[in-house]
Amino acid sequence: MFMKKVTQIVSFYNEEKYIKECIDSLLNQTYSNLELIFVNDGSTDKSLEIVESYNDDRIIIINNTQNRGQAYCRNLGLDIATGEYIGFFDADDISYSNRIELLADYLDEHDDCTCVSGRPKLVDEKLNPIFLPKKRIPLDDIEIKPEMLFVCNVACSCAIFRSIIIKDKHVRQNDKYRISQDYHFWFQFLPEGKFNNIDEYLFEYRTYLSKSRTFEKQNKELYSAWMSEIFMFGWSKYGIDINADEGKYIFEHLHRNKVVWKSKDISMGKELFLKIKESGLDEEIKKRACRIFRKRYLSSFFVCYYLRLIPNEIALLFRVFMTKVWG
Repeated sequence: MFMKKVTQIVSFYNEEKYIKECIDSLLNQTYSNLELIFVNDGSTDKSLEIVESYNDDRIIIINNTQNRGQAYCRNLGLDIATGEYIGFFDADDISYSNRIELLADYLDEHDDCTCVSGRPKLVDEKLNPIFLPKKRIPLDDIEIKPEMLFVCNVACSCAIFRSIIIKDKHVRQNDKYRISQDYHFWFQFLPEGKFNNIDEYLFEYRTYLSKSRTFEKQNKELYSAWMSEIFMFGWSKYGIDINADEGKYIFEHLHRNKVVWKSKDISMGKELFLKIKESGLDEEIKKRACRIFRKRYLSSFFVCYYLRLIPNEIALLFRVFMTKVWG
């Protein structure tokens, strides 16, 4: 059976503790027609030496002498990628051996699918499992796209996508952003085809090493401004125009669940809800987006924090009332 080439782009910066595990997991895939592009982002440790120690003709190395950020490096990889399917992979993550085979087979069998991903297995720095309740993930396009208005539900280190979109639409990551570049990137794909997820654990994600969390702690205002811009861009892809204040509102209250209690926040929430309700979105996507909005809004609404203090009947009446108010 003919196997389409799959390109994996790995940007790395000072990852000497983890990159060997990453490389080994990509080389030991059940899917053999691979192109592995490793982009050194100005590392000052032995990361580059470790990558260069591998003698495998599937590996291509790009060496940046300066640290330019993950988006910049991923774009360098996109510029030279020759695979019909492409994906990004983080240098501190570990791919399960059948991940690429499952994803490539899925794209082969679903011509209308633009991008497919799967579940991350959360682990700590030493690969010990982080046990959290297994939440249901959105699996098909009609579930994924409404949720994308509020949270990124495509696991970047798992996903692969069709390279023809990259070539025809010149889709690239925005190297202005040092966080959530993938979220901005996926928004560009939204009009081009369907998104899907496979309900299987396909890679191990060292969640406590998240660069976004580190960046956020050190640059809270800049992080908030960038996320607001990303939401403004993303909602525009749905044909919904929002301003900077509304973008910040979505990030703080609907994405991060910061408590809503000021009257201006309550009114802005209703205005955003009406923008979705009155948009030209597909009716099923619109209906689901409104439902998700209500759920996320209510989880942030300050009264909900006190529902446990009042009788269940009153709490139920409050939820029914809010649902009626929000249509």
